[in-house]
Amino acid sequence: NLEKISEEYHLKRIFFMGHQNPEPFYKKSKIVCLTSTHEGMPMVVNEALAYGCIPVVFDSFHAAKEMIPDTETGRLVPAFNLKQYTKTLDGLMKERYRRPNFKVLDNYKEEIITRKWLHVLKNGNE
Repeated sequence: NLEKISEEYHLKRIFFMGHQNPEPFYKKSKIVCLTSTHEGMPMVVNEALAYGCIPVVFDSFHAAKEMIPDTETGRLVPAFNLKQYTKTLDGLMKERYRRPNFKVLDNYKEEIITRKWLHVLKNGNE
């Protein structure tokens, strides 16, 4: 359906790539748009940060605020607000690129996650 719409509107910079290794795309990018409205804990945010891309994400799922705690890490857009999403992207594209703060990735290090899981398995949600 999206390919048909792209053709209908004669969109020239839309590509349907199919399943690909994302690394080359991350390496070329400065901004990653996560446009889905419902997620659990999307790895694309962590991957984007690891490659120095600024994630732009709808604040429509619980983990969004945890993964993007401030504007130094990425941009959270109010849920389902397409005008604000557009405005945020426009602003990012006009300003000078600054590598995002990826310190939040420390929260997902193996030793930290393992410790948390062991605590939950031993003690429940205490």
